Amino acid sequence: MKKIILLLVLLILISGCAKKTDTQPPTEMPSEETQPESVPEKTPEELPKEAEQAESQITEIDCTKYDNNQEECLKHKECKWMSEKNICDPIGGIGKGDDEKAGFASELEKGLPDTIPNEICKKLPLTNELNPGDRHYCFALVNHNAKFCEKIDDEEKEVNRCLAHAKGDPSYCKKIQDDSSKHVCYYMLAVSSKNADFCSEIDYSQDEKEQCYFTFMSNLYWWDKSDEIKTEYCNELGSQDKNTCLALKSKDVSLCKNDVNCLTFFEQPMSFCEGKGSVLKDCVRDRAMTSKDVSICEQLTGDKRDDCIGDFCTHIEIDTAICDKLTDDKEKQSRYVEVAMNLANDVRGDS
Repeated sequence: MKKIILLLVLLILISGCAKKTDTQPPTEMPSEETQPESVPEKTPEELPKEAEQAESQITEIDCTKYDNNQEECLKHKECKWMSEKNICDPIGGIGKGDDEKAGFASELEKGLPDTIPNEICKKLPLTNELNPGDRHYCFALVNHNAKFCEKIDDEEKEVNRCLAHAKGDPSYCKKIQDDSSKHVCYYMLAVSSKNADFCSEIDYSQDEKEQCYFTFMSNLYWWDKSDEIKTEYCNELGSQDKNTCLALKSKDVSLCKNDVNCLTFFEQPMSFCEGKGSVLKDCVRDRAMTSKDVSICEQLTGDKRDDCIGDFCTHIEIDTAICDKLTDDKEKQSRYVEVAMNLANDVRGDS
């Protein structure tokens, strides 16, 4: 009897355990929809590459900003240094600056030779606010190609100036009504063609004619080309300027005697500008030019500072990198054109 009771109790216990097991919810395995995707960890080598890619997407490097500055150019992996042109080019494409200027380019540019003057012209306009006509004028000037003048959508005097310099024809200067612009047209024609005889075409003012001759001769002196100054051109000047012209031709300061306007073309101490030179408008600029030290221009302010730097970068060290120190963008763009012209003249002179 005891055995039967014990068997019944054992059966009851087994039955209870079986019920508990049936009522427990099954352990659910995550379905394919809810299971998170496994993301492989980045290797240490992959992390810097991803950072570089992200940075390149955020920041675009304008390599052209580092023209004439090899050290800064090579700091950027997106840029390459073109030593033969002294410029900084983007690797594998065009730079941001070039892309912005693409809208101003014309089909005529495709056939141009690959020269430094043309590379300078391609940088124009320096900002979108500046005259894009200067770009076409620059190409016309350095290549003596009048077809670029047809691209100038500007005042008639600008078109005439372009045609005069591209064709070497003073008749276009005569068409300009404004005397100041007309004088610049004749002077730039003389310089771009390397022929002072064009100054003789100025028939409306003897003073303007003499100024054209004198500026042409003094520029040859600043460019260290005194041997190209002709006595016959010095003879076109009044007695005072004639003596200065002859002094510049021979590089002989003794010919100046006590003429302060002549003495300033030769190296003098800065104290000269506080003494005899105090009457001169551009005495400090002349000290920068004669000593070949552009930092002296920093003693000036405003327009005088820009004039000093502008004359320095177009006469002493013909270099747009120095012109970049100018604060006025319009003046800077004008000096870029002048630098391109002067470099083109040197190339034509050497050939």
